[in-house]
Amino acid sequence: MSDLLSGSEACARLVSVVSAETSGGYSTNPLLLKKPYPGAMVVDASLRSSFALTTDAGSSIEIGGVLTRREYSRVYPGLTTGDIHFVGLYRDDERLSIRSAARIERSLLADVVTSSIDALAGSQGRRLNYLAEAGLIWQPDAYTRIEPQFSYEGNRYSRTDLLANTSAAGARVNISRRVTPYATIGARVGTVRNAIDGQSNFWTTSFSLNADQRLAKAWRATLELGVERAGAQMSFGDPARAPVRARTILAGSVRLCHETSMLTACTAAGLQSEPSGLVGLERRLTISATASRQLRPDVTISMAGDYLRSSVKGTALPTLHAVTGSFLVEWRPVKALTAGARVEYRRRELLQGGAAGAGLIGLRLRYDWRRG
Repeated sequence: MSDLLSGSEACARLVSVVSAETSGGYSTNPLLLKKPYPGAMVVDASLRSSFALTTDAGSSIEIGGVLTRREYSRVYPGLTTGDIHFVGLYRDDERLSIRSAARIERSLLADVVTSSIDALAGSQGRRLNYLAEAGLIWQPDAYTRIEPQFSYEGNRYSRTDLLANTSAAGARVNISRRVTPYATIGARVGTVRNAIDGQSNFWTTSFSLNADQRLAKAWRATLELGVERAGAQMSFGDPARAPVRARTILAGSVRLCHETSMLTACTAAGLQSEPSGLVGLERRLTISATASRQLRPDVTISMAGDYLRSSVKGTALPTLHAVTGSFLVEWRPVKALTAGARVEYRRRELLQGGAAGAGLIGLRLRYDWRRG
């Protein structure tokens, strides 16, 4: 499940940012559909805002959102996407804090094709994702953190007949201890109640060990390794589908980052499970890499790549793959104005066999009003 509660420390002040952005380009297959679908010009207009307030005691509130309208030059219907989010921290004293977060996001699945098998399978659909989290941070001493957390996440799909709505409600506890100035180890235990329309609810229980190590001044590595116990599943909509037995599966993630004043680069891989709108438990392998380099004070280049390998256990659906890659150049002629050029490639395998890919090239322009 997503995690909104991992944020950086806010400053003791009020900061507000309002941004207006427009972008335009050409995509050879905007919705990653099976040919013959034509290419089209794509134009986006976005309005983004965020407000953050932090008290002297360390409590903070951040509220933000973005609204985007997209139009295509032909064939494809226009759409509106965006999100609104809230993150709050109440710090009672040096040892105890209360954190909460919420987000509602509407997206085109073709834009997030490597996020899950649902996006991969139904790229022309829309997804409404909502997430709520609440938790405590207790530090009984200078080296130990105990973090219980409750969360609820749901997905509602439209413009596609392939996907059922899903939700997951869970609780987890993470305990970590700093063993050296550069290393932290910990353990996490959690349980999630998964719900998929057309299927019986089932539980997933997990346990993992984790470590965070600063390898050198500019390098940092994190590792998590554990197991998940997925409960039995039974389909209501398809009597011919055999029930899926309970099983124990491996889960984990690894991340390596290099960060200096001029270069930031990260690579990560993860193996995890999540309820799928294809009516089953998705088994997902993800690999990603990002890099950002400041060539001059006013020029930055960045690259990103993502790979997804996913399947739904207990179904006859094939294992599917998706890949995306992008390259972006940004120029800031003045502090408030940013211009950019982007090249992107996306490819997904289709449920009915074969694959669909698309290239995109475009320009963007953003203006920021900042106060505080």
